[in-house]
Amino acid sequence: MKQLYLSNHNLMGSVPDTFRHLQNLTHFELSNTQMNGFFPEFLVGLPQVSQLMMRSNMFQGTLSPDAAPSKSLRNLYLDNNTFTGTYISKKYLTL
Repeated sequence: MKQLYLSNHNLMGSVPDTFRHLQNLTHFELSNTQMNGFFPEFLVGLPQVSQLMMRSNMFQGTLSPDAAPSKSLRNLYLDNNTFTGTYISKKYLTL
């Protein structure tokens, strides 16, 4: 699977850990849902991912400055969540 679009659905809970196995994923959109918990940092490290759009959810906590973004990551949209602390490289973020 290369693209997964789950935005604007009434999804709840946290992002399943099994998503870490989507090694060919290039685009992932999970915006405007009711997803919560801590941001699944493994998503920024998926080897092919170039765009993660996870706006307007209820993710919380901190984003580790040590999270290693994939070299292919170009766009990371995390605005309208409840993060605190230091964010990973602002080169990748639209907040």
